[in-house]
Amino acid sequence: MASSWYDEGIQQMTSGGGTTWASDDVRVLLVKSTYTFDATHQYVTDITPATYECDVTSYARKQLASKTKTYDAANTRVKFDAADPVWSALESGNTLGGAIVFKQVTNDTDSPCIAFLDDASDLVTNGGQVTLQFAANGCATITVS
Repeated sequence: MASSWYDEGIQQMTSGGGTTWASDDVRVLLVKSTYTFDATHQYVTDITPATYECDVTSYARKQLASKTKTYDAANTRVKFDAADPVWSALESGNTLGGAIVFKQVTNDTDSPCIAFLDDASDLVTNGGQVTLQFAANGCATITVS
């Protein structure tokens, strides 16, 4: 599975009343390799029963910092980027398969999913640092045609 947008996420990012990347509280959560992406998942509650979200003791969701949105005219795309989030030490016990970018609202029921970032290598937590390194073209892009 490749990284992809949620249907609600693409709507949020392209509508005037949706998510404002630079100023809204955008966060990331880690999911286990047992999670299966479904573009129709709308809110965090659709994808995070305890069996899917990382659940080692030191884990916590991360707020994205230094968010930028830029238009890449040469490639006709909009690039959404942020500083790479870091978890200083995640104990053994999970096999991580990806991350979900979402807009934090009041609670998980109201927080729309934006994008799924696939980690094809399935990272096994072992007490070490975990860095979610975004690609050179950002954590997500929308191609304009």
